Amino acid sequence: MEFDVLHPLIDGQYVLDKPLEQEIVPTLFGAAAYEDDIAQFLLTDMKTSQPRSVAEALAKFRRLLSSNCVVRAPESFPLDEAAVLDAYGLTSTVGSPGWSELLGHCMFNIPTIYAALVTSESLPRGQGSVWLYHYAVKNFYPASHAGQAAHHGVNDMVLFNVAPDSIAEELRESWRASVRQTQDIWLTFVNGDSPWDPVRPGASVHDSEGAGPVFVFHDGGRGIQYANLRDAVGPVTARKYASVLAAASAGEPPR
Repeated sequence: MEFDVLHPLIDGQYVLDKPLEQEIVPTLFGAAAYEDDIAQFLLTDMKTSQPRSVAEALAKFRRLLSSNCVVRAPESFPLDEAAVLDAYGLTSTVGSPGWSELLGHCMFNIPTIYAALVTSESLPRGQGSVWLYHYAVKNFYPASHAGQAAHHGVNDMVLFNVAPDSIAEELRESWRASVRQTQDIWLTFVNGDSPWDPVRPGASVHDSEGAGPVFVFHDGGRGIQYANLRDAVGPVTARKYASVLAAASAGEPPR
């Protein structure tokens, strides 16, 4: 079975002749804890700094979901998914926090979980491995746009230890520890070793909350491996992911 969410999109066309699940290569899958920042930008009218109208926001929402094929019916999502509306506490006001959280999850968190689980399911036993992570290290730079949140791309800032002298002195020890752990894990992976336990065989999008293990990068280099997604991100967030993954995995894949 092929899943378009795992195919590269080039000039508006999916490259279908070599799906990811046929590639037996070690792969890390993960996203940041707070991916809402980009979603908030997309759902805001930059001319007025106000939330877009419901019609404009839904159009933006559905164009993005159509391009990455996360859900089966982007033209009606999420209004036709009662479980998603309930999990995210969505109201008719598209500018409410639940909408940006859902969009951030659909753009970054959920595709990585989906890809990791589908790839793990498709690999022959003993051939190749995938690892799943959740990056919760905060941005400590004083001019951060996200106010000390683990926003999109913060892992690159930690990995490359960008301008550490800009960080308040009382936070530098925590920052340095996170830099060491992130760098050590990336080096372990690129050198062909297992940075933590790979996703268990048999992990499924139909039981995403129980899938694992998942490594969570915490502040101060205190990242640890959790047995499953529910323990890693908490039951509330895990339920949100599961509600969207149920919509993503139902029926036949999109073409």
